[in-house]
Formats: sequence, structure tokens, C-alpha cells
Amino acid sequence: MKKNQKNSNNKGDKNKQERFLIKSFHRFYTMIGCFNFDPFQYIKTENEKLQIRYANIRV
Repeated sequence: MKKNQKNSNNKGDKNKQERFLIKSFHRFYTMIGCFNFDPFQYIKTENEKLQIRYANIRV
């Protein structure tokens, strides 16, 4: 009977850990979903900065 009790406690602990991880992932992804991120805005500015740097090196 002791083995059965140990197994049931381990299962309960694993369930608590899994629920905690699921809740934390859910919170994290809902936070990310709230932001509107436009990567093209940053790509254009970085491209312009790189061209200016290369122009300075050539001169």
C-alpha cells in the first residue's frame, strides 16, 4: 500500500507542475498577442543604416 500512496502523490505533483507550466505559457503567449509588432518597419531602418555605414567605409 505504501507504494501505491507514493505513486499517487507523485502523479499529483506532476499534475501541479504541468498545470503551472500550462498557465505560465498561456500568460506569456497572451502577453505577446497583445502587442502589434511590425518587423518590416525595423528592417527598412536597419537597411538604411547599413548603407550609410558602407558608404562611410568606402570614402
